[in-house]
Amino acid sequence: KMLRPQLVLAILALFAGSCAAFSPSPALFSAQKRQGRAQTWRMLIIQNTPPKFSSKDVAANWQQPDASGTFGKVYFGKQGMMGMGGQVVVKMPVNNAVNKKFASSIFTTEKAVNEKLAATYPNPRWAQYMGDIGFEPGELPGDLENIGLVFRREAGETMEDMLLDRKDLGGKLGARDSGLARPDLCRKVIGELLVSCAQMHKAGVIHRDI
Repeated sequence: KMLRPQLVLAILALFAGSCAAFSPSPALFSAQKRQGRAQTWRMLIIQNTPPKFSSKDVAANWQQPDASGTFGKVYFGKQGMMGMGGQVVVKMPVNNAVNKKFASSIFTTEKAVNEKLAATYPNPRWAQYMGDIGFEPGELPGDLENIGLVFRREAGETMEDMLLDRKDLGGKLGARDSGLARPDLCRKVIGELLVSCAQMHKAGVIHRDI
């Protein structure tokens, strides 16, 4: 038999009330999320497996970063005995009072994402993640955490390199005379970018900036 409208409304009201009672508020969810990130970071530093690399495995000038941002610093170095392992890039999170929590959260996320991508694509189209690196207390400047991420440094020149060195970027792009970039070069660059994005999406990763 069909339920009477009054009974249906009563059931819906009861169901809605139950859902509201057991659904966490956005503020509670945000607090739990922040607490979970902090706990993940502490586990990574204290309890988890040792980093793949140590300061003995990578030679770099840790007192002078090659690039820096609000939440981290970047160092260029060489990996292995006498640099035989090739050139690498090391990303280190900052340890200052203002940005420490957010920087550690970004580091934890970036480490998990790169581990996932490295396991999915052994020969990636993006910078190859090699593993994490750990340092002993006192080996780094005081504004850095004692753990970082190591990537293989790609060969070649970037657009930033050409601009800083005041090289003919327009000529390189084929835009010096006509004012337009070469169509074949645009197709090549954008095509490679889209293929990389598609591969990341298949692995469940979305590039925030793009």
